Amino acid sequence: MLRAREGILLGIANFLVIDCEVNDEKSRENTMDSTSILFVLCILGLYHNLFKGSVSSMHSIAYVTCPNETVANKIASLLVTSKLAACVNIIPSIQSIYTWNGKVEKDSELLLLIKTQTSLMERVIETVKSNHPYECPEVIATEIKSGYPDYLQWITDSTSN
Repeated sequence: MLRAREGILLGIANFLVIDCEVNDEKSRENTMDSTSILFVLCILGLYHNLFKGSVSSMHSIAYVTCPNETVANKIASLLVTSKLAACVNIIPSIQSIYTWNGKVEKDSELLLLIKTQTSLMERVIETVKSNHPYECPEVIATEIKSGYPDYLQWITDSTSN
């Protein structure tokens, strides 16, 4: 069924391109008008979102490691009170093994799981950088591809652009 829908959408887009080219043969230029181009782009965008996955997700989970509970609580509280995060989980006692300045290091840290809107990630990063003691704090994010719709809506409602 999915392949049939893909074929239909691609067929429509193909037809529009060919139809516009045939109609344009009567004119001086062999180009599509802006309305036809816009329609084709919309169809192709629909195709991509429906069958290939959306270009960008509305929600993300960011991961931040912290050296101690004081730093973790400060950053978590700042993110939630400033509406940059709907929720921050603080996971204690993780072990991190990494290289820093050419040496292998091992530290006990805490991990923050930050639920936010993807559009707020730059502000989340700036807030973490401004309030974190590490020279290069770990701030990485992954987009949420799916989830309970009511929870995702709560993330949106609890955060602000």
